[in-house]
This record gives sequence, C-alpha cells and structure tokens, in this order.
Amino acid sequence: MTRTPKLKAKKPAPQPTVNGVVKSLGDLMRSANCSKALQFVPELAWIFFLRFLDEREIREAAEAEAQGVPFSPTLPEPYRWRDWAAPDAPLRSGKKSKVWKFVHQSLLPALKVLKDQPDATPRQKLVSEIVSSVERSRLDSEPHFVEMLDTVHEIGREIVDETQLFAPARADFPLAQVFEEFLLKMSAKAHDGGEFSTPPAIIQAMVRVLDPRIGKTVYDPGCGTGGILVEAGKAMRAHAGNAITSAELDTLRRHTFYGRENDDAAYPIALANLVLHGIDEPHLGHGSAPSSPGANGGLMDGAPESFDCVLSNLSLLSRGSPKGNEPLMPDDSRMGIAHMLQHVLQSMKGGTGCGLVLDDRVLLDTGALAPTKQDLLEKCDVHCIVSLPAGVFPAAEAHARLNLVFFEQGQPTERIWYYKFPELPAGKKTPLTPEHFEEFFRLLPERADSERSWTVDFAARCQTANEGAGPLREAAAATAAWTKTLEKELLAAREAQVDTEVELQALEDQWHAALREAAETDAKAAMIEHAIYDLRALNPRSRAALVIDDDRLAQLFVVAEEHGRAVDGALARLQALLRQEPKL
Repeated sequence: MTRTPKLKAKKPAPQPTVNGVVKSLGDLMRSANCSKALQFVPELAWIFFLRFLDEREIREAAEAEAQGVPFSPTLPEPYRWRDWAAPDAPLRSGKKSKVWKFVHQSLLPALKVLKDQPDATPRQKLVSEIVSSVERSRLDSEPHFVEMLDTVHEIGREIVDETQLFAPARADFPLAQVFEEFLLKMSAKAHDGGEFSTPPAIIQAMVRVLDPRIGKTVYDPGCGTGGILVEAGKAMRAHAGNAITSAELDTLRRHTFYGRENDDAAYPIALANLVLHGIDEPHLGHGSAPSSPGANGGLMDGAPESFDCVLSNLSLLSRGSPKGNEPLMPDDSRMGIAHMLQHVLQSMKGGTGCGLVLDDRVLLDTGALAPTKQDLLEKCDVHCIVSLPAGVFPAAEAHARLNLVFFEQGQPTERIWYYKFPELPAGKKTPLTPEHFEEFFRLLPERADSERSWTVDFAARCQTANEGAGPLREAAAATAAWTKTLEKELLAAREAQVDTEVELQALEDQWHAALREAAETDAKAAMIEHAIYDLRALNPRSRAALVIDDDRLAQLFVVAEEHGRAVDGALARLQALLRQEPKL
C-alpha cells in the first residue's frame, strides 16, 4: 500500500514589524548613498508626509461624498501621491518611469509655491514649508528612489509594534511609528542629528510634571524635530481617553501646538513629525524664536503672544568647548541663553508653567547671566530643579551635566526643591527610562527630603546676601562721593597751575586710589549679590557642597577681572581728560 506523503503546512509569512520596515528603509538609504540618518530623515519627512496626506484625503473625500458636501483636495492632479508615487500611478506605467524627472522639474517647484496663492489653505502652506529646503532627492538614482516609494507605500495597518498595541487606532499610525523610530535612531548619535532631539524618557518626565490638558496651548521656542510637542500631544490625548469630544479633538489638532526652529534640516522634520502624529495644523515658525510671527510662511499667523505651557531644551545654546579647564560658556553662548530666557519669560502669562533643559554652566553663571536669572527668579516661582546624570544627551559634551528646571509665572521664587540623580551608566546603549524617574515622582508631590533631594530657602539666601552686600554698597557710595571731591580739587589745582608737580601728582594718585577703591568695593558687593544666582544642585549632604570648587573660583576671578578692566578704562579716559590744557 502506497502511502501518500504528508504535505507540510506552509508557515504563514511573518507579519511585518516597525523595526523590520525601519531596517529595510535604512539599508535601502545606505545603498543609495545616504549613509547617515541626518541625510535620509529629511528625505523621508516629505515623502512620508505626502503619502499620509494622500491617504488622509482619500478618506475625507469619501466621507464628504457620503454626506453630500463638496471636498477640495490640497493638491490637484498630477501632484497627489496616487498620481506619481503609487505603484500603479500613471507616471510609472510603461517601460520607463518618468518619476525622477517629474519630481525634480514639476512636483517640488509646484509644491514650494502653494503657500503664495492668495487663497492658500493651512494645509497648502504646510506642504510648502515641509518641502521648502528640498532642492532634489538625496538618493543617488531613480531605481533607488522608486524602491523607496514602494516601501513607503506599503506601510499600512498590517505593520505591528507589540509595544504599541493599545495605542489609539489611526490610519496613519504605522507611518508615525516608523518615522518616530528613525528619529529615535537619529537622536542617539551626537554627530547625526542628536542635537535636535531630547531623549524620550526626559521629555515624558517634563510633560508629566507640567501635565497639560486639552484646551491649553503648548509652546517650544526651539523645537528641533518636534519631539517635545509630539509627546505633549500624546499625553493630552491619553488623559482625555475615549471621552474626548469632537470639539476637543479639533482643538488638539488645530489650536494647541506652537513652536519655532531655526535649523533648515530640523524644521521640515518637525512639521512632518507633528502631522504624522495627528496634529493637523502645527504652528511652527522657521527662524529664531524672538523673530516676528508674521514672517514664517503663515504657519504662525494668529498665534497668541503668550502660552499656557512652555517646554523646551535650551541646553545646546550653551555649547562650545571651554579652553583648558575654563568652565565658562563663550560670550555668544551666554548672550544666546539670555536672549532665549527673556523670550521664554515674554511668552508666559500668569499661571503659565514652564519646563526647560539647561546646562549646568547656565545654572552656575553669576556674571553675564545674573541679570537674566534675577529677572526669572523675581517674576517666576522656580519650584523644582532636577540634576540629570552625565551622558544622557548624546549631543552634549561628555562631562556636561544637564538639568530640568521647572517654574511658574506669577510669583517670585521663595523655595527651590532639588532632586539629584545618582550617577548612572547612562549613554547610547543604556538610556534613561521612565523607571529611573520613579523615585523623583514619588517625592515630588510633597517635595520631600531624602538622600538625593533637598530644599533651598531662596528668600533667606537673598536676605543674607543683601545683609552682606549692604555695608559694601554704602562704603562704595561714600568713597564715590569722596572721589568727586578729589576730582574737583584736582581740576582746581590744574587750573590754578600749582607750581609743584609733586603736590599735583600726590593729589592725582589719591583720586586714582579712591576711584579704584570705590569700584572694587562695589564689585565685591555685586559678587555677593550675584552669588545667590548659582542654582546648581549641590547636595548639602555631600562633601562637594562644603567646598568652593574650581569652576566657582574661576567664575569669581573672571568677574573680578571684568570689573578691573572697566575701572582701568574709566581711569585712562579721565586722566586723558584732566591732562588737557584748561580753556582760557
């Protein structure tokens, strides 16, 4: 009896995953001469956006038809994805594809001028901004470009990420997941776009502290690739849950998120990232934060002057390697920080909450930044500072320690609660996770003291500084008054043409010494007053807090030298004036 051999059942093809698609696209980009994420993520930004836009408008057109209402597409033929990029698109029929020529000679030029139409819609302005810096594809050939289009076209609901199975069901969600994964890979490398991104666990902690809700506006004046705004949107949507109304959803998508980004590469990435995450109208300006809202492609038109919640990573403004052991920032970096902090204060209204990432050197500086920090502490309640472990930001210097600074507009600072992370092996392969913040959030509600947390009475610190500087200010004022008397005597002696040069020189020396004494006494008072603006997290339980460290000494020396140079310059000018021949 002949037995019929049993046929082995074919295993179903493995379900595609986000990581699999990311790897596939990454391999393709590298083979197409785009070896770095900072090269190919801008390419994917506009490609993913146009794919999403077409998919979204196909659904919207069907819904409009079912309701019997008119629908106007953002892009006319032949600029829709289905007309040129889809596998069955007319431009791809025949033996030879016409896509490469069409993209460079027709598509990109047409999309860039959409915003210039008199009746341009918000979406059309958005399209123009996303492709604004795209001159041509970064890929090296048409075959590679077409292969990329096919891969992106196939990203759909069948793509699975098991960690996101309970995420809100959205038709564009797989595209957002894949794009987000590319941004995470980019942010992990300091030399490959990490300067535009903040680690997810840190963003999540910042958003959790401020806890924004639907109906509140959120602003990031240096938004990079938009990660902070995206995370705020996720948190606001999650808090509303299934009870969210259509009006709330419209507010979240159209009237909530604002920001600015100066970098040409990061700006379109941020726009695409926000749109892919369900933010239909991201109001992002392209330019430095304090620039006028009207000059940003219309995306900031109608933006409010102040916001309910401000979140930003300003740590990169303080970059610049000091010379030798010099801990101070370059002068232009300090000016940039001061400028941005002032802009943040101007963007806040009573009750606005703010969370910033700031370099330790910003918290340390009691010289050039002292007036700005004084303004911050007098206008806002700086209630919490978190000192992060070194190495958590790929783009920061290896030794740099960064901080999360939280404050609220309306009341001056009286008490600051500090939490200092233990030293962790934080880095590219061991990033911070939400679990690392568990102790912080357990202590935060009561601002409780522990081995790693403590409270500084800032009001008492100010009072002590005023008591110490007061007598010096009085002494400086008295000496300054004496210098005016000496100056009059010296001028009178010169006009009287005193016979003895020795007597005249002695009077001039006395005036010179009094001027220097007044300036030096005033400088000592300023150093005492400004010392309170050293806001670094120095745990009072550690030995380090009991000693003045090298960088603090260097800071004081630099301040003293600055005052000394100012005094010398003033003396030189006055001496030149006094040596002039008296007018008869």
